[in-house]
This record gives sequence, C-alpha cells and structure tokens, in this order.
Amino acid sequence: MISILVYTENLCPRASYVFKFIFEQYANVEINFTADIHEYSISKAICITYSKQRIRENEFFVFESGNLYISSPEISDIQSRYSDDELQLFPSENGFDLIASIFFVLSRMEEYAAPKLDQHQRFTSNSSVLQSVLKCNVPIVDSWASKFVQNLESHFSIKLVHKGKYNFELGVDIDFFWKYKNKRFRNLFGLLKDLSRFELQKCKQRMDTIFGQRKDPFDTYAFFEELGLQKSNLLFFILSGGNSIYDKNISIRHPEVMKLISSLRRFATIGIHPSYNAALDKQLLSKEINELTAVSNELIDKSRFHYIRMQLPLSYRHLIDQNIFEDYSMGYADKVGFRAGTSQVYYWFDIEKNEQTNLRLFPFIAMDRTLLSYMNLGKADALLEIKKMIDQVRLYNGNFHLIWHNSSFDECESWSGYEELLKEIVAYGKV
Repeated sequence: MISILVYTENLCPRASYVFKFIFEQYANVEINFTADIHEYSISKAICITYSKQRIRENEFFVFESGNLYISSPEISDIQSRYSDDELQLFPSENGFDLIASIFFVLSRMEEYAAPKLDQHQRFTSNSSVLQSVLKCNVPIVDSWASKFVQNLESHFSIKLVHKGKYNFELGVDIDFFWKYKNKRFRNLFGLLKDLSRFELQKCKQRMDTIFGQRKDPFDTYAFFEELGLQKSNLLFFILSGGNSIYDKNISIRHPEVMKLISSLRRFATIGIHPSYNAALDKQLLSKEINELTAVSNELIDKSRFHYIRMQLPLSYRHLIDQNIFEDYSMGYADKVGFRAGTSQVYYWFDIEKNEQTNLRLFPFIAMDRTLLSYMNLGKADALLEIKKMIDQVRLYNGNFHLIWHNSSFDECESWSGYEELLKEIVAYGKV
C-alpha cells in the first residue's frame, strides 16, 4: 500500500473531495491530509503540497491559486489558457491550479450562477464556460487527473494500480409504454388528428396496430433484451406520473403496465424517470417514487430526470431526501460529451452546504435524441461520433452510459434504421 500525505494550510472539504476523487480510483493508495507543517516535514509518506509555496524537499508541489474557495457568483470571468495543447483553468506563472480546476468542473459550480437556460430551464452546452474554451470534446477532468498521477509516479518512481475497468451501460427512458396499445379514447382522437393533417402513414400505422396487424411501434422491449447486456448494464427509467403536457404516459397501475414492469425486471434494472415538474417538486417526486416502488415491488434507488430537466442544488437534494443514491442525469441534451468533464462515477458535492454527499452521479455521454434532433447527424456520422466518445471513455477506464428510448425506432418519426445503429453501438461498446 502506498501512503500519500497531502499538506494544505486550509483543511477544507473541497480539497479532500478532489484528492479523494483522484486517488480512490486506485487500489494500492492510502491518502491522508494535514495542516501541521512539522508532521508533514518528518513524514515518510509520499508527500504532496497544495499551497502557494513549497514546504519541504522531495515533495510533489501543486500550486494553489485561491480559486478553490470562490463562490458561484464570482465565476463570470474564469481565466484559461492552453499549454502543450491542454486546457488549463486558473493559470499563473507558477503553473495552474489543478485542484481548483477539477473542483470547478466536477461540482458544476457554473450551474449555480444563474446561467442562461433553454426553454425547458435546462443548462445547455452553450451556457458552459468550460465548453466555450475546450478545443475538443474530451473528459478534461479525467485527462488532468491521469497526467497528475503519471507525473506523481515518475517523480517518486512508484506505480499506482487502477482498480476501475471500462464499462458500457445502456439506459432506456420509457416516456410512453406504448404508442397506441391500451389507449382507447386517445386512439380515436389521435386518428381524427392524423386524418385532419393528412398524415396517412400514421393513420395506417395506428390502424394496423389496433387491429393486430403489426406490433406497437414503442413495444421494443424484446429488442433490448436481445442485445445481450448484463442486467446491471441495462437500465429502464420509468415515467410513473406527472402533471404537465410533457408527461403523457398511461397509468402505471394499468394491469398491462404492471405485467410489463414485472417482465422488465427479469433482464434489466429498474429506475425512476421523474416527471417534467418533479425535479423541482419534492412532494410530486415522492409520490412518483412511491408509485413505482409499489408496482415494481422493489427498492427504487436510481433516477434520471425526464427531459434531463433539473436544477442544482435543489433537484439533487430532493433525490437524497427520497433515498435515491444514483443519478443518471448529468449530461447535455444538446450535445454529446462530458458535462462534468469526466466519465467516472463520482459523488456529488453540494457547494452551498460545502460537503460531499452520498449521491453518486453516473454521467451520460450521449443520447439518441441529441444525435438526431440537436446535432442533425445521419446514422453513419452518429456511429462515428459515438465510437469516438467510447474510445475516450476506454482510455480512462470510465463508464460509458448511453441514453436511448423505447420509442426511438418509430419509422413514422424519422427513426427508421435505428435498430441497426444501436446494435452497432452496443457491439462496439460492450466489454
């Protein structure tokens, strides 16, 4: 076991959070912290100084700029530069503040500062300070941490053993259990609407489904099972309620829905898909979780917000209050890539309370709707883009989480051929 001692004048939760994020990825490391110069100066451990000045010989020095302690209203003018073709935040003549940089990105500090939001009150890549200065779409935190460890190994002639392995996950969001099935009155009104708009392909699809001539377009659950993913690597996030125009699923208490959920539990993991307004409504969130818990007859501890609609810190605090300890919402709706700069699973830090929480974040890297609607990519280009992202995640032994929808194969909604695309992605991404 390699013992590491970190010296810093300010033994604050933020510094320990970042150092633990870096070193807890390694199996043979024990890390401790001190603000006692005497203890530090006589220590036989691997010594890292996080300070404005060096303390002792044979230490690994990390420059402290003071920016680790800034609050979100102060982030409007974040300084950056490129050195050896890599982005550096908070640079100075003494180097750049690695710890403050990692904390700034991981904690999502920029999302607390009343940024410009889209029509769904979502933080987008266009609002991100980080995205505006990044030259390429890489997990910059993973890159910083990896180079830091490599330099540390070289400095002390040691070898840290990475305990993590690359992992591929597919998370399927169920916004609608079916398109037409089990929707009697909705089908009548829907048919009239299609006819009034002369959408004859939809009329035929609807009638063929109602009269049993074809499978419901959203009944794609067998396809996901046939992808051959492990139960822990295939997750279904179920919309179990909601009171907005964006929540139109049928009742989770419907007998056919209950039968479907029981079937999904055989080969996949179940999570909650909090409705459009539940991200900001604690009572509504609680009601939806309780409903899904009752119907599925299992503990629900995983979540992804519908429409990726959430607000920090409120939405994550609500999850914690409801005993949800895994969230899969950390990603951009409008762009593939790394919203939190990492492909690692990590703990959320509540900036306002200045503490690490027990909520683990599983960043998603890409989403079907992002590829089609926001980036306007054809299937071939979408596959190339996803492969590039998978390669980045493999490089850092990260977790590649892909969002898909059970509805994203509907030929009437521009999804023709997407079954083959997903098969190719899974084949490339699976361990």
